[in-house]
Amino acid sequence: MASIDELKVNFHFMDIEAKNDILEKCLELCSKYEVSAEDLVDQWSAFAASHFNTITPTLAALELMEHRELIKQQQQLRQKRRYLKTEVKPALTTEAQTPETVKSKKRHRSPEDDKENLPSTSALNISESFTYHNRSNPLKVLLSTAYTTKNISRNYNSAVSVCVKQYGPQSNWLSVEAKYMFEKPKIITTCINEIIEYLGHSLIKKYKLENPQGILQLTGNIVTFGRICCNPKGKLKPTSIQLEYSVELGQGNRISLNLSKLPSYALFPGQVVAAVGEVIHGNTVVAHELYSNVTLPLSLEEIKIPDTLEMIIAAAPFTFNHNIAYEPLQDLLKYAAEKKPHLLVLTGPLLDESHENLTDECLLESYDSLFNNLIDCIMTTFKDLTTQVVIVASQKEIFHVPVYPTPPYVSKNKYPNLHFVPDPSMLDIGGLIVGVTATDVLFQMSREEISLGRSGDRMSRLVSHLIEQQSFYPLIPPKLRVSYRLLEKHATMDVTPHLLILPSTLRYFIKDIYNACSNSLSKAVIGEDDESLTPCLNNTEDKTFSLVLLMYTFLGPILCLVALGILKGILGLCCCPVIGMYGLGLLVQLPRPLDQYQEKEFRHCPVQYDELGWPVNPYTGMRTVRAISKRSEFFLNTIFFLAFPLATCCKICNACCNSSSNVEKIKFDVRSIPSKCMQECRRRGPSKMEKKKKKCRLPKPHVYSDSDTTEASDTKYVLEQLRKSEQSLKNCTYFDNA
Repeated sequence: MASIDELKVNFHFMDIEAKNDILEKCLELCSKYEVSAEDLVDQWSAFAASHFNTITPTLAALELMEHRELIKQQQQLRQKRRYLKTEVKPALTTEAQTPETVKSKKRHRSPEDDKENLPSTSALNISESFTYHNRSNPLKVLLSTAYTTKNISRNYNSAVSVCVKQYGPQSNWLSVEAKYMFEKPKIITTCINEIIEYLGHSLIKKYKLENPQGILQLTGNIVTFGRICCNPKGKLKPTSIQLEYSVELGQGNRISLNLSKLPSYALFPGQVVAAVGEVIHGNTVVAHELYSNVTLPLSLEEIKIPDTLEMIIAAAPFTFNHNIAYEPLQDLLKYAAEKKPHLLVLTGPLLDESHENLTDECLLESYDSLFNNLIDCIMTTFKDLTTQVVIVASQKEIFHVPVYPTPPYVSKNKYPNLHFVPDPSMLDIGGLIVGVTATDVLFQMSREEISLGRSGDRMSRLVSHLIEQQSFYPLIPPKLRVSYRLLEKHATMDVTPHLLILPSTLRYFIKDIYNACSNSLSKAVIGEDDESLTPCLNNTEDKTFSLVLLMYTFLGPILCLVALGILKGILGLCCCPVIGMYGLGLLVQLPRPLDQYQEKEFRHCPVQYDELGWPVNPYTGMRTVRAISKRSEFFLNTIFFLAFPLATCCKICNACCNSSSNVEKIKFDVRSIPSKCMQECRRRGPSKMEKKKKKCRLPKPHVYSDSDTTEASDTKYVLEQLRKSEQSLKNCTYFDNA
């Protein structure tokens, strides 16, 4: 069961300070839809990144997520048992395998069905996604760019085949036989140390800095480099940043890094930086300059593509959460068959380990068999085309090795135009270098990065970290199951790629960063209610929704208060003047002089006032006439509910500020107290409060003597005060009668 504390902790990890009403709403959602605090915060982060420009939750945004995500997930969960009772759609199967034909799996045949068919799903009962088929804007262009690469002509010919291979010598490629799993701490330390040494010396050389050194003295200037890290159990914060030396530079020790002198920075755990500053206290470096950019140049190899290269790139998942019908993948293959691109790039996983239907009790065939059937169906689409199909592996694949970097897939059947590549990969397409990964490194880095004073958008900054650090995954400690030995060798960039493909749950974009066309793909599917193969809203739609939400949030209450003020003004003018005049004395100074009476029957008479300055009836002398004009009264009533709270707050603040000065003015004047009263006070003695606080005492009372002449003046003063009180009571009586 989720709690407020768990929600606070998870929001804190996302750098979100949630208010109490937000936490109570989130707790209500957790209880209502039976989700944990961590899952709810993660789901909010992904939802906000796809639909809003900020991840700060509001009540309206949480309600929107509830209607679009949580309610539908609950309905899918309730209907899951009903799905298991439905019949299998025959058009989705290639080799329909019922429980009676399971033994025939030993004999494998090439698929002979239509190209739209998908792998055997008779073991799973599948429900149609009617909303998906009825979407209104399929194939809608959400984003475009004018990025072009030099030395490529503008003529497009789909019949021309392109050569696809991994960049670099074959000995450096990550193969299926790569060893992983067991790594001693010494091996991990060595791999991290080599990364620090290589990037650190590259920074020193690029920026022509002095020879680096570890802390050898208590004070003085220093030039050094190391890896950004934080406390083992903490999160990176500006006040807790540490710099880890390499073994050669500082025996692998850590020192504190003070960023107070830097006007701007952008850091994340695992980033290798060079620092120029001064040493204080022998264990802290106050950085004056910080360097982290060791960007590599583009490949110098000539691009030998004779025609314009056309690629279609799609990121997993390719089916909905409640079935494995792969309807979006069918549409994608149909679109690719029509366009006939040179290259089709699919990033895994094809069979996601988190898919709710990929469980042992639901399947009658192995995962390998499902995967092979899926590959056969994909390649059947391109059996008569020259399109090259590239499938990037993923550690989330249910049948594959759960390690990063991930070795390539292996299928039973071989196809000449099918290429399985590891995650990550650098592809060489006729001299055009394409970097691609199936891991959402941008989202993971966005949760760890801290920045100050950096210009530009955050997504560009996250991508620049990868290029500057020459790595597809520079985050240490990692959020994945990582083999450091493979990471050091196969997750680095030998050159800056011309095209960088980074699938992410964050918002899609296409940007030119360090001369590399960086492309962040959104998931192909996030739910069956999507109206296209991308989950994100259009830029214009997003801004319009935000504007409408802002208008309802701020203008709605204002319009309601104005409407109440108009109603008060109408009541005051038409039937009840007391309601109309109520509270207006706080907004304007009343009473105030009038040029003439507001009532028509009295306009020929001169305005008469009572002793307090209020206009009165010229015949009766009572306060039965209006004190201000009708226009002024209606206007003040219109803004009454907006201005009255502000005026009340100002009055209270003014009273608080003047309280000390008023106390000095209202000190007791003992001359106004009769002598008998003072004698009674002296007879009773000090009160309990005076006994507790001996310092707080009344001034010594004045005692009249027989020869004292002040008694007559005191008596006169008291009588004068009584006459003023009598006059005030008469005025109050007149006001009540009016």
